[in-house]
Amino acid sequence: MEQTASERLVLYGGDLRNSIEDGCNSLGELIVKRLHRNGDDVALVDAVSGDSLTYHQILARALKLANRFHRLGIKRNSVVGICSENCIHFPTITFATIMLGATVLPINYGYSPSELRHVLHLTKPIALFASEKPLQKIIAMRSDLPFVKLLVSFGKDRRTRGVALLDDFFDNSPVSNLRNFTPQPVPLEKQVAVMVMSSGTTGLPKAVQLTHHNVMTVMAYQAEDPRYTELPVPCLNKVPMVVLSHFEPNLFLRTIQDHRITMASLVPPLVVFLAKSPLVDSYDLRSLYAVLCGAAPLSREIEELVRSRLPNVQTIRTGYGMSETSLGVISRTNDKIGSVGKVHKTTSVKVVDLETGCALGPNQTGEICIKGPLVMKGYLNNDQATAEMIDADGWLHTGDIGYYDQEQDFYIVDRIKDLIKYKGFQVPPAELEDVLLSHPSIRDCAVVGVPDEGAGELPAAFVVTQPGTDVSEREVIQYVASRLSPQKHLRGGVFFVDEIPKTGSVSIEPYSAMEQPASDDTAFVVRGAPAPDDLTLGTRSLGELFLQVLRKKPTAVALVDGVTGKEYTYAELLERSCQLAAYLHDHSIKRGDVVAIVAENRSEYPITIIALFLVGATVALFNPSYTSRELVHALGVACPKLVFVSSLARDALLKASRSVKQGFTVISYDALERSTTFAQCLQRSNKRRSTADTLQPDPVDIADEVAVIVMSSGTTGLPKGVQITHRNVMATMANVRGALEKGLPLHCSLDVLPWFHVAGGMSMVSWLGANLTVVYLPRFEPRTYLRCIERYRPSFLNMVPPIVVFLAKHPAVPEYDLSSVQTIACGAAPLSREVEELIYARLPGIRIRQGYGMSETTQAITFYDSEMPKPGSIGKVRAGQLGKVIDADTGRALGPDQLGELCFKGTLIMKGYIGGERVIDADGWLHTGDIGYYDADGDFFIVDRIKELIKYKAFQVAPAEMEALLLAHPGVKDCAVVGKQDERVGELPLAFVVRAEGSAVSERELVRHVEERVSNEKRLRGGVIFVEEIPKTASGKILRRTLRELANQKAKL
Repeated sequence: MEQTASERLVLYGGDLRNSIEDGCNSLGELIVKRLHRNGDDVALVDAVSGDSLTYHQILARALKLANRFHRLGIKRNSVVGICSENCIHFPTITFATIMLGATVLPINYGYSPSELRHVLHLTKPIALFASEKPLQKIIAMRSDLPFVKLLVSFGKDRRTRGVALLDDFFDNSPVSNLRNFTPQPVPLEKQVAVMVMSSGTTGLPKAVQLTHHNVMTVMAYQAEDPRYTELPVPCLNKVPMVVLSHFEPNLFLRTIQDHRITMASLVPPLVVFLAKSPLVDSYDLRSLYAVLCGAAPLSREIEELVRSRLPNVQTIRTGYGMSETSLGVISRTNDKIGSVGKVHKTTSVKVVDLETGCALGPNQTGEICIKGPLVMKGYLNNDQATAEMIDADGWLHTGDIGYYDQEQDFYIVDRIKDLIKYKGFQVPPAELEDVLLSHPSIRDCAVVGVPDEGAGELPAAFVVTQPGTDVSEREVIQYVASRLSPQKHLRGGVFFVDEIPKTGSVSIEPYSAMEQPASDDTAFVVRGAPAPDDLTLGTRSLGELFLQVLRKKPTAVALVDGVTGKEYTYAELLERSCQLAAYLHDHSIKRGDVVAIVAENRSEYPITIIALFLVGATVALFNPSYTSRELVHALGVACPKLVFVSSLARDALLKASRSVKQGFTVISYDALERSTTFAQCLQRSNKRRSTADTLQPDPVDIADEVAVIVMSSGTTGLPKGVQITHRNVMATMANVRGALEKGLPLHCSLDVLPWFHVAGGMSMVSWLGANLTVVYLPRFEPRTYLRCIERYRPSFLNMVPPIVVFLAKHPAVPEYDLSSVQTIACGAAPLSREVEELIYARLPGIRIRQGYGMSETTQAITFYDSEMPKPGSIGKVRAGQLGKVIDADTGRALGPDQLGELCFKGTLIMKGYIGGERVIDADGWLHTGDIGYYDADGDFFIVDRIKELIKYKAFQVAPAEMEALLLAHPGVKDCAVVGKQDERVGELPLAFVVRAEGSAVSERELVRHVEERVSNEKRLRGGVIFVEEIPKTASGKILRRTLRELANQKAKL
């Protein structure tokens, strides 16, 4: 039968040799068949942990899980959601769900809370599996998700009520009893197997419904198409798939090198990285044979750069597809650079005129339309959007502009919606982006239209520059103008940014880009200096990093007891850390366990921390002056399996242990009765495992794995557990290395700040990580401190304001030689201008440098390091970090010299609180609660606090906790606690109290009432003031600022 002219302009990929169904009545049955066929070959490998699963293991786990699902009432048409980074658990849950005829729903773990809520309410999953990051968002909205009957965590934390753990979730029946399990037949073209969320660039994401037949078609054409059978494609040719949870440059490259990856399936930004990043030259990527690329067009220039840089790459296959077409429908069969290839089998494609809808011939540009068994069933609960996408004849209108040549190879030009309308011209952003990416100083870019009354839209470029390069806006504009016609010139300007905002599928977010230029938020983000190229020094965990560091200078002095003068070399530190690690390993302390330290500064402290890094456990640092009540809370938050304790805190710990549910083992740093001691641990360690050569720390995901837990004072009550990751700690260590590289004369530190405090502990770890000497004191004693400065000659002192005040005013200071000190770094609370001037007068030539940080930022995230003094400034943002000041009401970023809340983002920002409130927004910004501004030089200043924490010495005292104690007294009707200014310690806790009717309670009685129940820093040293009522807002919020002003006025009288 002769084709019509219109039919001749439809390109069909051809028929399959074999049936799509392969004799199966459901996708579940086909999956079981394929997994059986592939047997005991390795299917999946976790790139970080090295864990692997064979096809038979995946099958066994999926069958067990399906059996458990069935008993829980999960059946056909139920929805099971998976919200996680890539991990080897994904296929097991997916296959188990599909075997029951239920629908699997992969969910972007990076969704903001509002996006996540939208997706969950649209799809209504009965069960949700989640990794740690999205789990906290889900828990926060759990009361709003009545349809979620089962919530399962991929983590190890058993403390969250109502959350099951995946490890405990599998049915205990032997696999042999499940071999007869046969997935039920389903109507293949109607039953939805998978729902994926569209990128949602035109609104909130829509749920794309893919049927059993859709997915089986993908499997069928991949099984016989040479574009796939000739490549080492996982799951088809029994080639293992190596899984990465996230992109981190060195981890990505090391994975290719160590696992000898032959084929990498990438998106364009990662191909650009291979083409341009200087890190690539540090790795052996000769195994890489093929690169598959989709999700967005790949430019000719980038493809040529990859081929010239990686000559072993024989194949770069680009393709074209979308969520609505199940997967790719077009891919390349040759090396025709710029083309996305030919149509896949079973699929028809045509190009239609944008105005008339008529099919077009070769080399004519129009909208690409697709038809066939790969096209989705439709959008869930959105018939209107489905009808707009798929016409009455079954053609899916992609919204993409392209054409095909005489050889039927397709080319993508741009998106209809992305075309920039300049005067009468339609300007495709992709063409300008290709030109920009060919510039050697440009790493990434995006071009959008800026509204213009005269021309409609003006092309504007957002540009990410290569590290270490300096290119101007004028240079970029001229570069484009010299290569493109006038309508494509960058009349809208060039804006330099840190990254291009993209969706999970790597399409550029047009609206977030448009929200940027001169009047936008990004223009008011203050950036630190470039981050170090490699925080890790080529290692994969803090354990590996410290093994490397401790071996470097074995005879150098690592630790000095400032009281006794006893020294410990790096060789001794390594030996004892390895001995303790071996003991811990033999006593089942492993990755994921928490071990606490409750002690003052002492030699055993860093040895314990390093040993825990070596075994991969998490160390929790507790204040040794905690009362038993406070320890009960801290133990309940961190849930340690083991606690190291000094005699200073042992009695409080033993008392607390009687009130906590979870048991723990105690190891004493001191020789006490009925207790295992630290010394005995070293003696009893396995000698074969206790050497640096035999210890092999596990690799971890440094951005996610928690290394340290510190307790942060909460403004709403008791302290919260701050989770500090391996990457956070590595970033602090990199800052010390960076200071040494700048030539700063650092050789030793004098540590009197307590190591349980983040400022003291991270400083100690960082200095040891740079092979410097740490002189430590268990407590501040004036003459001992001064004698250590005189004896050990430090050039740099890390202090809190009370010690700076001591140096400025104490009469003993002139008796000692402090001439070695060049710089005093001060944090924890603002230092007054008066004290700074006293120091300058008493110790001429010294530099005082203030910084700003909190437990949640691992260390000071700003630091003033200029040669010219700027009193009051806390300095610029640290290398690799970002800062901004936002309007408290609107959340918009503010410009220089405008007051607002300080927010920070970067590698120093904690992972989050343990099961607690969120202070990090969906974009990764930590909201500090502190009010401040930055000046035209980018230097920050603190003005006030939104949070009401009282800064006593280096401690943060939460008023809410003390108020709760006061209100428990029968003589107190109402109260409020504020900080009263004190030059020596910063602030003193002061209580305003309304007596209960008929009560005659005294100040002395209330001070003693609080003192008996809290640790030293929380005592009412500012006194008690009795008042008739506590000033409050109409909503009942205490007017603390009014009370602080009243307290400070009284102090001046």
